[in-house]
Amino acid sequence: MCIPSLECIVVSAAGVGHIDLAECRHRGIEVANAGDVFSDDTSDYALGLLIDVLRKVSASDRFVRKGLWPDVGEFRLGSGVIFGWIALSFAFHQ
Repeated sequence: MCIPSLECIVVSAAGVGHIDLAECRHRGIEVANAGDVFSDDTSDYALGLLIDVLRKVSASDRFVRKGLWPDVGEFRLGSGVIFGWIALSFAFHQ
């Protein structure tokens, strides 16, 4: 084992399926997760990132800050983009 003095594992996700719980019990290591405490934040953040990418908000900001506007001209935004959204995560069903 890489960390022989390990006593506790805390995961910021809702699940602990990726952790060998039997081995943790055998070694006396406590395991805890965040539950659904980040659900609202996760869905808000994901939706914000989606809007940023589709409307090219960050990319257009970098374009202007680099001074490319006078040389290149208009920066094509993401208008006219059609997309579908299927929420598979518990976070998006609230």
